Amino acid sequence: MSLDFFPRFATGPVYFAPSGGTWEFSGTGAMYLRSYVILTAAHCVPDVADAMFAFRSPMESFARVVEQVIRHPAIDLAALVISKETAAHPNGVYSEIGHQLSDGGDFIAFGYPAEEDTNVPRLFKGHYQRHFQYQAPDGRAYLAAELSVPAPAGLSGGPVSNAHRPQVLDAIVTANHDSSLVIDSFEEEERDGKVWRGKITRVVSYGIAAMLVPTDVQEWVNTVVALADADTPDIASSLSQLLAEKAQS
Repeated sequence: MSLDFFPRFATGPVYFAPSGGTWEFSGTGAMYLRSYVILTAAHCVPDVADAMFAFRSPMESFARVVEQVIRHPAIDLAALVISKETAAHPNGVYSEIGHQLSDGGDFIAFGYPAEEDTNVPRLFKGHYQRHFQYQAPDGRAYLAAELSVPAPAGLSGGPVSNAHRPQVLDAIVTANHDSSLVIDSFEEEERDGKVWRGKITRVVSYGIAAMLVPTDVQEWVNTVVALADADTPDIASSLSQLLAEKAQS
């Protein structure tokens, strides 16, 4: 008997603790191919000295400390390696990465949006409005999808998958884009000749997700998985060396 795949089985919260500080929720992560390899957004695991990170599998009541963090050199993407003893649902990992771009295609996204002093697991559904080269405020540029739904705080790092084949991972939520338009403006004269100018602006928010479709991104992700399988002690350094050797060959 085969079990259906549900995004909630393969997705969990990511936590961050600065040196000497307390644990706090920092985003969402998704288990890819293995229960111990977690994909998330790089900004959810900031490169801070002596910081610690953790991930909680939906099949466990506690979070496991992250053993290694591997950040992509150009994209807002990171892979976390945790204990191989991590419990997972029998069909609770994303099994492949999508290979096609489809404007107007249906997607589902799952994550843990922040709400007051907690985070709530939620599934979002919509369609890809466009694919484009996204220029992030921090200078990173990458192929991204604009989603028809906003990405609330806490959804960052969450998986975006094919609505009809939910186990196929297409992208990772990275940002929220606000599109604004001034629809009215006015002036009011105050005392002593001072004029106060105001405007009414309509703002629409769209989620942004880093696409995993590019061949080099898929190669990066799958190499991380292979190195984690081999219990490589420093995956980030080994990965950089492998990619450098490939570029020279």
